Amino acid sequence: MPIVTSAYVGLTPSEVPHASMQTRALQQLGGAFGVAPGAVLLQALAGHGVVSEFHWAFWVFTTLAVVASVGSFTLPVAERPVRN
Repeated sequence: MPIVTSAYVGLTPSEVPHASMQTRALQQLGGAFGVAPGAVLLQALAGHGVVSEFHWAFWVFTTLAVVASVGSFTLPVAERPVRN
């Protein structure tokens, strides 16, 4: 969510619809390309038993999620106007 919201930082109201369309398209592509490595990983581990396959796939994707979460801390922060 922080990555998606950072796409709107500094945009004018007329630019928001374009940013919304682009972030949605990237979500769709990311989902498709995210599922493919999972399927390949499960297929590669097919000879080790079903539980073992999903165990390894779970830890691989958990590690990727943690790495992506760490990257969210480097996103730009929107400056809020100071109220007097």
